[in-house]
Amino acid sequence: MNTSFDKPPRAEALRAVTVIGPDQGENLNVLGHRLQLKLSSADTGGALSLWFETVPPGGGPPPHVHHSEDEIFLVLDGEITFWSEAGTTRAGPGHIAYGPRGVAHTFKNTGARDARMVVLATPGGFEEFFRAVAQPADGTGPTFPPSPQTISRALAAGPQHGLTFVCSTAASR
Repeated sequence: MNTSFDKPPRAEALRAVTVIGPDQGENLNVLGHRLQLKLSSADTGGALSLWFETVPPGGGPPPHVHHSEDEIFLVLDGEITFWSEAGTTRAGPGHIAYGPRGVAHTFKNTGARDARMVVLATPGGFEEFFRAVAQPADGTGPTFPPSPQTISRALAAGPQHGLTFVCSTAASR
């Protein structure tokens, strides 16, 4: 039981400022995207997870709902189109998109070259889904589009990580 006299549960993870270098982080190939996990739930006492994501032209996840976390996307390079049931919005460098938990959404690189984003999920822990479906980051880059086996692995792992893939008109985005 946590009382006002106890340390908050995340206090142990937050005893110092954490600095991660540009080449540091766990590299993962997920559904045809390159991810570099910079801060995991373990690094932040469960507060958040943060990663860099490189999305190939035409890339983007199937429409889905996060049941446990909110997401914030900061587009660094390229053009990303975000979709929710409220509509679509194109976003370029410097744009920020907020995806609250419980809202069906997706995004797609609608540009002609790789797009890059910083993505933050709160609370942390969603990186475990990425680890469950990742292909080895062996330097060759992810395969895009992802194979049927990779998609099947993601569909199977989703419910275990608070993620539901949904069918919608976004599939034709």
